[in-house]
Amino acid sequence: GPLYNISRDKLLVLRKTLYKLLKKEFIRASNSLTTLLVLFVRKPRGELRFYVDYRALNTLTYKNYYSLSLIRKTLN
Repeated sequence: GPLYNISRDKLLVLRKTLYKLLKKEFIRASNSLTTLLVLFVRKPRGELRFYVDYRALNTLTYKNYYSLSLIRKTLN
């Protein structure tokens, strides 16, 4: 997607958040053609909260529509 200018404060929050997520292995580096929108929302105390909009990715994800069996049947 297109690149946007970002303020220094938002860039620091973005780098800090991405570093923590990479370190915890919640995310990994990718060369995918799909990108996600990153949003920043100001908290009541003035801090920035990092959000990722997954709606674009969800439209590309294959969905399995099947009913799950009852736990009783699975355990028997």
